[in-house]
Amino acid sequence: EPVIRPLGFDWRIGTALVGATAAKEVFVAQMGIVFAVGEVDETSEQLRTRLQGQYSPLVGFCIMLFALISTPCIATFAITRQEAGKVGWAFAQAWGLTLLAWILTVVVYQVGVLACAAILVYEHVIVDPADPGRVQAAFGSANGVLALVYGAFVIVAVTIS
Repeated sequence: EPVIRPLGFDWRIGTALVGATAAKEVFVAQMGIVFAVGEVDETSEQLRTRLQGQYSPLVGFCIMLFALISTPCIATFAITRQEAGKVGWAFAQAWGLTLLAWILTVVVYQVGVLACAAILVYEHVIVDPADPGRVQAAFGSANGVLALVYGAFVIVAVTIS
């Protein structure tokens, strides 16, 4: 877990990512097993509700980003080995893509966390408990910024999936 914690992931996501090396589609099934919701697919409302309660949209975006960039499935590994004629190229592809995915996901997650922290600090600075108008303005503007950031994540997620 220390390796995946900087990405915003916990042991549940890590377990599902290990299973997803067989095939990316296995990730959803693995999460269903970890959350003990039985047989699931991408339309499972019970799993969706559990994941939304457990993880932030930022973590969800980071899962998609990591899965998109990281090592392809085992079949791709085998084909790369066969086409290249050497297992070294397959390992280089697997480790290289996984390292690239890890670096990019860490950057995206940490920047997202810092952006949320900056917004909270901004709210705290401009709030004066004696002036209810400023409290309302602070929360209104911060919520607007968070809504825009969340909207940007949703647009990017929809675009890449």
